[in-house]
Amino acid sequence: MKKLYCVVFAWAAGAASAQVAVSSPTVRAGKESRWTFGGGIGFGLSGGSSGYGTSISISPRVGYLASPELEAGLMGSAGWASGKYYSHSMYGVGPFANYYVLPNLFLHADYRHYFYNWKDKVYDYKTDGDEGTLNLGAGYNVRLGNKAALQVGAYYNVLYKKDSSIFGSGFTPVFGVVFGI
Repeated sequence: MKKLYCVVFAWAAGAASAQVAVSSPTVRAGKESRWTFGGGIGFGLSGGSSGYGTSISISPRVGYLASPELEAGLMGSAGWASGKYYSHSMYGVGPFANYYVLPNLFLHADYRHYFYNWKDKVYDYKTDGDEGTLNLGAGYNVRLGNKAALQVGAYYNVLYKKDSSIFGSGFTPVFGVVFGI
């Protein structure tokens, strides 16, 4: 049951953070800044035989455009979930890089180290732990104007182990809107 909730929570947090990946360089002294900022916010509701629950997540990120092809930075995530029978929180932070092989096609890599705690309210069971993820993938930007794009892609956690991971899958779909690219 714990793994099921972790799967749902991780999916909801990932899906929520994938919904809005905002990067908007600021303009100073007539030049565009190389800094990008963004993130995502998510909210979820669940129900069923395991009881009803809610989840909230936030995924901030800051990046730097080292060149027109390479963006590198730091991303984080925090999420909370609670239901009738459980409560759960997860926090993660780590570096990321996007490399644009073509103007709209990018390769992605990120490492995030997650810390989590879980409480089963029925059996009064608590656990804490941590897990690292190394996500590799690719995506495509569908231009929505001069400085905006619809971003579609997929990442896979190459450190994922089916029998011991708190995540239900190593695969992460990516769908979001990016500004400033």
